[in-house]
Amino acid sequence: PECKFLVTNRDKIVPFNDQLVPSNGMVVAGIECSAERPVDELIGKPTTTMIDLLDETAGLNRDRSIMVGDNLDTDILFGIAGGTHTMLVLSGVSSEGQARARAPADQPEVIADSVKVLADRLTELEVELQDERVRMHLHLMSAPSTQVAFM
Repeated sequence: PECKFLVTNRDKIVPFNDQLVPSNGMVVAGIECSAERPVDELIGKPTTTMIDLLDETAGLNRDRSIMVGDNLDTDILFGIAGGTHTMLVLSGVSSEGQARARAPADQPEVIADSVKVLADRLTELEVELQDERVRMHLHLMSAPSTQVAFM
């Protein structure tokens, strides 16, 4: 047919109920075969289409962003191509051994068992920030002629 053939991803496998099962890549390959034509455009991971759109519409700060995912071929390559930090979680498709076997430029910056590591670190940072605010508040309150308004 005369239409654009757009694909969101070519994931080969995904985790499902503690197993790895075939994913969208299998469907895409079947349609390509049946339609006797290749995909016109991949708009999902690992291309930067989505992150570029997010940057345009919301002003994403890529230096302060992290792509977290379980798939080296989509999630991590997406983060690298998009200029964000990267974190591979070992709760799905890719393993630490697979990550370490890649060229250094294609390796994630952080490898963790799960996203809980990130959540724990964010909680620690929140506590540190609260402690800093309390110290700042106490310091300002002890200054003789300082007027401070907290919002």
